[in-house]
Amino acid sequence: MESPRGRASPSGDGRVRRFVRRYGWRAHVLPLLIVATLGALVDVAFDAAAVRSPTGGGATEAMPPATLPLLEETPLPTAPAEGDLGPSLPPQAAGEETYVEQGAGTLAVVDGTSPVHGTGPLQRFVVETEDGIGVDGAIFAQAVEETLADPRS
Repeated sequence: MESPRGRASPSGDGRVRRFVRRYGWRAHVLPLLIVATLGALVDVAFDAAAVRSPTGGGATEAMPPATLPLLEETPLPTAPAEGDLGPSLPPQAAGEETYVEQGAGTLAVVDGTSPVHGTGPLQRFVVETEDGIGVDGAIFAQAVEETLADPRS
């Protein structure tokens, strides 16, 4: 009597052939993936060993002293750079507020139109400012339009 391992399948194919027929192209790729994975693991292992010991010896060897050249210190500049005039406005005193903390709570629509900028679908926008904050709506709307018209926006 034959052992179950020795018997061929009813169609006469072996295990490998049945596996390939059942899984198709995946059966061909699987060995390649295994080889690539093993190669990557071996590469990582050798790189880790080289990092631990640059001389190629065991990790217990003494590391040689650093042989990098010392960086020279650059002297600090004694005169300001050309065109360096310092800040244009005096620094703001701590605690001095230069903005309105709370407006009137109502919005005002800034009137105006602008040319179409850029390409693509048309996007419309409305500029509104809060009443009571002391902002010129026309100047703010112009800044918004310049920002939206910029090619980077």
